[in-house]
Amino acid sequence: MNIKKNAICVIAPRKGMGDCVSFFGIFKTINKCSKKKIILVTVENTSAKKIFKHEKIFKKIIYFEQSNKNFFNIIISYLKIFRALSLAKSQGVNEVIILHQSIKYILITKILGFKAIEAPGQKFQRFFLRKNRVYKNFLTKKLSPIDESKYLVKKIFSVSNIENNNFIFNLKKKKYVAIAIATSGPEKFWTLDNYIKVIDYFFQKGFKYFLLLSGKNQSVLESNICNSFNLKNINFIRTSNLTIEKIIPYLKETKIYFGNDTGFSHLTAGYQIPSIVIYGNCEPFNDYSKFIYPIVPKNKIFTNNSIKKISFEHVKNKISIFLEKNNF
Repeated sequence: MNIKKNAICVIAPRKGMGDCVSFFGIFKTINKCSKKKIILVTVENTSAKKIFKHEKIFKKIIYFEQSNKNFFNIIISYLKIFRALSLAKSQGVNEVIILHQSIKYILITKILGFKAIEAPGQKFQRFFLRKNRVYKNFLTKKLSPIDESKYLVKKIFSVSNIENNNFIFNLKKKKYVAIAIATSGPEKFWTLDNYIKVIDYFFQKGFKYFLLLSGKNQSVLESNICNSFNLKNINFIRTSNLTIEKIIPYLKETKIYFGNDTGFSHLTAGYQIPSIVIYGNCEPFNDYSKFIYPIVPKNKIFTNNSIKKISFEHVKNKISIFLEKNNF
């Protein structure tokens, strides 16, 4: 890629905030190696405009809606992708890196006249790419989306390492223990009683300020947690009715994260907050972040019911080791 323009388009339509944050190091690498700002094309569920609001590597972030429900909605979805990429093209961009395996992004960028197109080359994508693709043929072993994207970016820019996912921000006095009950599905939710026990354990250890990281429909769970401690000298910040923009300032004042494998755990790791994360339905990435301390099922079998089998006593022991190791 040697086309001289002041920006480069990156298509990264992953599912949610966690996916977007986990790609932040890849975005930083593209920006550093290309010496160009990024026009990021993604979906609204990533909250990219909010979490990357102050990141100078981005020139613009463009959303589009994605649908796979039926033929009519798929066609509408293609038109929305076309509109989003047309907007990117109107910014004077001629090169695009597609961090996704779908052929539709290659077809649309070719129709729009992008001069340099890079993509992993999975399945039918490979017929439209001449170099740098990750997959040589249909039999090449499939990588995870993040490993696939890292491999591609390393190959494009001839670099051996990808930047970390850490955010740079002004340090503030840290006082909160973040307790994440928000989930992307029931298979990631422990039990309410266990979260209450964990909060009580932290309270016994001298922590008094808690940030409840909740989903939009979890206000009742927040109330149940708070009511369990209404006679104690403990402070809660509820977030079920807050936007991510209003939650981030509290995260910057957080000293410990405890909770589910969700977008918040990726975000707190990005803010270099030591994060104890419970994994049940999926295995953690070993090299994702030095700030993540995983708790996994004892048998290391990951199913939709595995998280429910992780006992509070097992978690309490892990927290105790964590607190001692990190001098809390």
